[in-house]
Amino acid sequence: ESSSLSFTAASLVISAYYKIEDNIADSGFFKRLAYRFMRVFYRRHYKKAAENFSEIDVICKNMMLSQAKVEGEKIGNIDLAAEPTAIFLQELFKLKSNDEITSRILGRIGYCAGKMIYLLDAMDDLEDDKKTGGYNPILIKYGDFDVLQMRNETANTINVCLTELASCYELLDIKRYKTILSNIIYLGMPKVIENIKTYGQITV
Repeated sequence: ESSSLSFTAASLVISAYYKIEDNIADSGFFKRLAYRFMRVFYRRHYKKAAENFSEIDVICKNMMLSQAKVEGEKIGNIDLAAEPTAIFLQELFKLKSNDEITSRILGRIGYCAGKMIYLLDAMDDLEDDKKTGGYNPILIKYGDFDVLQMRNETANTINVCLTELASCYELLDIKRYKTILSNIIYLGMPKVIENIKTYGQITV
Protein backbone atom coordinates (compact mmCIF):
# COMPACT_ATOMS: atom_id res chain seq x y z
CA GLU A 1 0.00 0.00 0.00
CA SER A 2 1.16 3.53 -0.68
CA SER A 3 0.40 4.48 2.95
CA SER A 4 2.72 1.75 4.23
CA LEU A 5 5.45 2.82 1.83
CA SER A 6 5.04 6.44 2.95
CA PHE A 7 5.23 5.39 6.60
CA THR A 8 8.39 3.38 5.95
CA ALA A 9 10.00 6.14 3.90
CA ALA A 10 9.20 8.75 6.55
CA SER A 11 10.64 6.53 9.28
CA LEU A 12 13.85 6.14 7.28
CA VAL A 13 14.24 9.84 6.49
CA ILE A 14 13.49 11.00 10.04
CA SER A 15 15.78 8.46 11.72
CA ALA A 16 18.56 9.18 9.18
CA TYR A 17 18.29 12.91 9.87
CA TYR A 18 18.62 12.44 13.62
CA LYS A 19 21.54 10.08 13.06
CA ILE A 20 23.27 12.77 11.02
CA GLU A 21 22.70 15.24 13.85
CA ASP A 22 24.22 12.75 16.26
CA ASN A 23 27.22 12.19 14.00
CA ILE A 24 27.82 15.94 13.77
CA ALA A 25 28.02 16.10 17.56
CA ASP A 26 30.32 13.07 17.86
CA SER A 27 32.67 13.37 14.87
CA GLY A 28 35.96 15.12 14.25
CA PHE A 29 36.34 18.30 12.20
CA PHE A 30 36.45 16.88 8.67
CA LYS A 31 33.75 14.24 9.22
CA ARG A 32 31.63 16.91 10.86
CA LEU A 33 31.85 19.00 7.68
CA ALA A 34 30.73 16.02 5.58
CA TYR A 35 27.78 15.32 7.86
CA ARG A 36 26.76 18.97 7.80
CA PHE A 37 26.67 18.79 4.02
CA MET A 38 24.49 15.69 4.28
CA ARG A 39 22.20 17.47 6.72
CA VAL A 40 21.58 20.25 4.18
CA PHE A 41 20.44 17.62 1.67
CA TYR A 42 18.24 15.78 4.18
CA ARG A 43 16.69 18.80 5.91
CA ARG A 44 13.97 19.49 3.33
CA HIS A 45 12.97 15.82 3.19
CA TYR A 46 13.07 15.60 6.98
CA LYS A 47 10.77 18.60 7.42
CA LYS A 48 8.24 17.14 5.00
CA ALA A 49 8.34 13.72 6.67
CA ALA A 50 8.10 15.21 10.18
CA GLU A 51 5.15 17.36 9.13
CA ASN A 52 3.23 14.42 7.71
CA PHE A 53 4.27 11.90 10.38
CA SER A 54 4.80 13.98 13.53
CA GLU A 55 4.33 10.93 15.77
CA ILE A 56 7.38 9.27 14.19
CA ASP A 57 9.40 12.43 14.70
CA VAL A 58 8.52 12.54 18.41
CA ILE A 59 9.38 8.85 18.88
CA CYS A 60 12.73 9.25 17.11
CA LYS A 61 13.63 12.44 18.97
CA ASN A 62 12.94 10.76 22.32
CA MET A 63 15.08 7.79 21.28
CA MET A 64 18.04 9.99 20.39
CA LEU A 65 17.78 11.88 23.70
CA SER A 66 17.65 8.62 25.65
CA GLN A 67 20.56 7.17 23.69
CA ALA A 68 22.65 10.30 24.30
CA LYS A 69 22.01 9.91 28.04
CA VAL A 70 23.06 6.24 27.93
CA GLU A 71 26.28 7.06 26.10
CA GLY A 72 26.99 10.10 28.27
CA GLU A 73 26.76 7.98 31.41
CA LYS A 74 28.78 5.18 29.72
CA ILE A 75 26.31 2.54 30.89
CA GLY A 76 27.78 -0.97 30.82
CA ASN A 77 24.49 -2.81 31.26
CA ILE A 78 23.74 -4.06 27.74
CA ASP A 79 20.00 -4.34 28.43
CA LEU A 80 19.77 -0.69 29.48
CA ALA A 81 22.04 0.40 26.64
CA ALA A 82 19.77 -1.30 24.09
CA GLU A 83 16.57 0.08 25.65
CA PRO A 84 16.28 3.33 23.61
CA THR A 85 16.53 1.50 20.27
CA ALA A 86 14.17 -1.22 21.50
CA ILE A 87 11.54 1.29 22.64
CA PHE A 88 11.94 3.25 19.40
CA LEU A 89 10.98 0.26 17.26
CA GLN A 90 8.35 -0.82 19.78
CA GLU A 91 6.51 2.49 19.50
CA LEU A 92 7.00 2.60 15.73
CA PHE A 93 5.57 -0.89 15.21
CA LYS A 94 2.60 -0.17 17.48
CA LEU A 95 1.52 2.63 15.15
CA LYS A 96 0.76 0.11 12.40
CA SER A 97 -2.42 -1.28 13.96
CA ASN A 98 -5.51 0.25 15.52
CA ASP A 99 -6.42 -3.06 17.13
CA GLU A 100 -5.21 -3.07 20.74
CA ILE A 101 -4.10 -6.72 20.83
CA THR A 102 -2.36 -6.62 17.45
CA SER A 103 -0.69 -3.33 18.38
CA ARG A 104 0.69 -4.89 21.57
CA ILE A 105 2.03 -7.90 19.64
CA LEU A 106 3.63 -5.66 17.01
CA GLY A 107 5.10 -3.51 19.75
CA ARG A 108 6.76 -6.50 21.38
CA ILE A 109 8.13 -7.66 18.02
CA GLY A 110 9.55 -4.17 17.52
CA TYR A 111 11.07 -4.13 21.01
CA CYS A 112 12.82 -7.47 20.49
CA ALA A 113 13.96 -6.48 17.00
CA GLY A 114 15.32 -3.16 18.26
CA LYS A 115 17.28 -4.81 21.05
CA MET A 116 18.69 -7.40 18.65
CA ILE A 117 19.72 -4.75 16.12
CA TYR A 118 21.46 -2.66 18.78
CA LEU A 119 23.40 -5.61 20.21
CA LEU A 120 24.33 -6.98 16.78
CA ASP A 121 25.63 -3.54 15.83
CA ALA A 122 27.61 -3.32 19.07
CA MET A 123 29.12 -6.75 18.39
CA ASP A 124 30.00 -5.70 14.84
CA ASP A 125 31.70 -2.54 16.12
CA LEU A 126 33.76 -4.19 18.88
CA GLU A 127 37.14 -4.03 17.13
CA ASP A 128 36.67 -0.48 15.86
CA ASP A 129 35.47 0.75 19.26
CA LYS A 130 38.47 -0.88 20.93
CA LYS A 131 40.79 1.13 18.70
CA THR A 132 38.93 4.44 18.80
CA GLY A 133 37.63 4.33 22.36
CA GLY A 134 34.07 4.67 21.11
CA TYR A 135 31.21 3.86 23.46
CA ASN A 136 30.33 0.18 23.45
CA PRO A 137 28.39 -1.33 26.37
CA ILE A 138 29.78 -4.81 25.64
CA LEU A 139 33.36 -3.59 26.10
CA ILE A 140 32.41 -1.73 29.27
CA LYS A 141 30.67 -4.80 30.69
CA TYR A 142 33.32 -7.37 29.86
CA GLY A 143 36.49 -5.29 29.84
CA ASP A 144 39.46 -7.55 29.11
CA PHE A 145 37.44 -10.77 29.20
CA ASP A 146 38.02 -13.44 26.60
CA VAL A 147 36.60 -12.29 23.26
CA LEU A 148 34.94 -15.65 22.60
CA GLN A 149 33.16 -15.53 25.96
CA MET A 150 32.09 -11.98 25.23
CA ARG A 151 30.60 -12.99 21.88
CA ASN A 152 28.92 -16.13 23.23
CA GLU A 153 27.20 -14.43 26.16
CA THR A 154 25.99 -11.51 24.03
CA ALA A 155 24.81 -13.91 21.32
CA ASN A 156 22.81 -15.80 23.96
CA THR A 157 21.01 -12.57 24.86
CA ILE A 158 20.29 -11.90 21.19
CA ASN A 159 18.95 -15.44 20.77
CA VAL A 160 16.54 -14.92 23.67
CA CYS A 161 15.23 -11.81 21.89
CA LEU A 162 14.83 -13.75 18.63
CA THR A 163 12.95 -16.54 20.40
CA GLU A 164 10.46 -14.09 21.89
CA LEU A 165 10.15 -12.25 18.58
CA ALA A 166 9.33 -15.52 16.80
CA SER A 167 6.73 -16.42 19.45
CA CYS A 168 5.01 -13.05 18.98
CA TYR A 169 5.21 -13.39 15.20
CA GLU A 170 3.26 -16.67 15.39
CA LEU A 171 0.41 -14.82 17.11
CA LEU A 172 -0.17 -12.63 14.05
CA ASP A 173 -2.51 -13.47 11.20
CA ILE A 174 -0.08 -12.81 8.35
CA LYS A 175 -1.88 -12.38 5.04
CA ARG A 176 0.98 -11.24 2.79
CA TYR A 177 4.71 -12.00 2.55
CA LYS A 178 4.50 -14.77 5.17
CA THR A 179 7.12 -16.89 3.39
CA ILE A 180 9.55 -13.97 3.17
CA LEU A 181 9.02 -12.94 6.78
CA SER A 182 9.35 -16.51 8.03
CA ASN A 183 12.61 -16.95 6.10
CA ILE A 184 14.01 -13.79 7.68
CA ILE A 185 13.05 -14.84 11.21
CA TYR A 186 13.77 -18.57 11.11
CA LEU A 187 16.67 -18.73 8.64
CA GLY A 188 18.22 -15.32 8.10
CA MET A 189 18.46 -13.99 11.65
CA PRO A 190 19.87 -17.19 13.22
CA LYS A 191 22.53 -17.20 10.48
CA VAL A 192 23.47 -13.59 11.22
CA ILE A 193 23.72 -14.33 14.95
CA GLU A 194 25.88 -17.40 14.37
CA ASN A 195 28.19 -15.50 12.03
CA ILE A 196 28.73 -12.59 14.38
CA LYS A 197 29.32 -14.99 17.28
CA THR A 198 31.90 -16.91 15.25
CA TYR A 199 33.55 -14.19 13.20
CA GLY A 200 32.71 -11.02 15.12
CA GLN A 201 31.18 -9.49 11.99
CA ILE A 202 27.74 -9.37 10.40
CA THR A 203 28.50 -11.60 7.43
CA VAL A 204 25.82 -13.33 5.37
